[in-house]
Amino acid sequence: MRLACDGEDSYFASVAESYDRLQPIVAGPSYEAGLSFVLEFLPHSADDAFTCVELGCGTATLTDRVLARFPRSCLPMSNGDGSASR
Repeated sequence: MRLACDGEDSYFASVAESYDRLQPIVAGPSYEAGLSFVLEFLPHSADDAFTCVELGCGTATLTDRVLARFPRSCLPMSNGDGSASR
């Protein structure tokens, strides 16, 4: 798993892996449904090159899914405290 906050000395970095593992359990089916909705909502085909900014990216689960589905996309991101920028 690639964490958006690798190398950062922060509380979030220390709990990121368990957060990703527990989030689908805590949120239930709505977690996966929400991620799928965003992917379906983006008005692009897999071959399109576009830029989409993710604010409050956390561990970058959504960013990773967008990049997997749209490999030519560019996703600058921020987590507010700077720990997840890439």
